[in-house]
Amino acid sequence: MNELAGQSLGGYELTEEIGRGSMGMVYRGKQIALGREVAVKVLSQALAKDASYVARFIREAQIIAGLNHPNIVQIFDAGQQNGLLYFVMEYVQGPTIASLLQLDGMIPPYLAAEYGAQIADALDSAYRERNVIHRDIKPENLMLDRWGKIKVMDFGLARASGLQQITVAKNPRRQHLLRFTRTGMGIYP
Repeated sequence: MNELAGQSLGGYELTEEIGRGSMGMVYRGKQIALGREVAVKVLSQALAKDASYVARFIREAQIIAGLNHPNIVQIFDAGQQNGLLYFVMEYVQGPTIASLLQLDGMIPPYLAAEYGAQIADALDSAYRERNVIHRDIKPENLMLDRWGKIKVMDFGLARASGLQQITVAKNPRRQHLLRFTRTGMGIYP
């Protein structure tokens, strides 16, 4: 679906692919009406034929739209055009925690403690406001914005009371663990 770069979807011009996951692609884009930089997540055309994946994609957009916290990515819009289902989020200009770990091998303890506090605050807020449980916190789903603040992303596996629950097969890949110790927090493979 990389062929969408350079095209328009809804009121958004897609400039480049910036991420790829099990459900589809994320493009860097521009909101044509306001000139605002955005990220546009597009459900893959293959999965758009499966009602359970469509429901999961829509549920993710609804969950994020219901949350308002500085450490949780904001959603601006959602829609469907030419058989493509998409939602539009704030564009976070910065690395994922996973990419930082690949470069440096570790995060200094004082930063790990700060990031851990921000993650915990975001997850606590999601649960207190909307009974949302993220269920997929890992370095790949945590980004730093240009001010060095954490943004929790990808609520595709989240559960929230009142929204349809969807069972998804477990991924056999090894997951990363977020551990808090006496000396701070670390993210371990």
